Amino acid sequence: MLNRDQLLIDLKGAARLGHPEALDLALSALDGWGAFVANARLREEDVLNILVPLGEVLAAPSVPEAYLLALAEHRLAGARALAAAALGLRALRGPAVPRQALSRLGRDRRDEVRWALQAVWRRAGKDNPQQLAALLESWLDCSASPRLQVLALESVAALPPRQGVALLARCGTAADEHVQAALAAALREAAAAGEAEAVLGLLDAWARTDSPPAKAIVAALRGKWAAKTDRQRALVVLTALERRLGTSRALRRARQALEQET
Repeated sequence: MLNRDQLLIDLKGAARLGHPEALDLALSALDGWGAFVANARLREEDVLNILVPLGEVLAAPSVPEAYLLALAEHRLAGARALAAAALGLRALRGPAVPRQALSRLGRDRRDEVRWALQAVWRRAGKDNPQQLAALLESWLDCSASPRLQVLALESVAALPPRQGVALLARCGTAADEHVQAALAAALREAAAAGEAEAVLGLLDAWARTDSPPAKAIVAALRGKWAAKTDRQRALVVLTALERRLGTSRALRRARQALEQET
């Protein structure tokens, strides 16, 4: 049976030494975790409570980068999640981390790997906003992989709200439906964090473009924040969108919700 606390103690000692053999020996305790060694889908709470703390230990400067890059190529998703947490945290702290390896982890087909990377960025990004913003900026580009865009959007909340909105403004031409869903969630989060006026202004500007991210705009207006901020302006956004693209069930429901919101 896996003893996380003992494993953390052993891994911290191995990380101080930095010897690959010592690190391997400490991590061999994960062999007692059936789902990990079977490469089965891991629960998000286990990724956050077990793998992310272990990955944060592996981010220590004494751990060889080559060791982490090898973990990033491991056949087990859980091992790659360890690498994602370690390399993601190192990238925030300033050392040059190979961008190709980090991007590959961000595009990983397994959710567990992306959860680990997002977790360290949301947890430590507030202390390193400039480094995080620089990392997210290229991933928010429309030419980036949708998985990278979604991961970046889910991490934006770790930035100061105003800085986060400035980055979200880059996504006004998002087309992928998963990216638009993540964009809408990020916009609602920014609005709740005190940037409601700025978010409403962004939605207004996008609704008047030739190719607005319609699903993101409509979904972002869900909830009470838009009506409380400026109901009429929010309705104007929906009207502008409707004139450009026509109506939809989601748009009609958003309008109805805004009109009824008290």
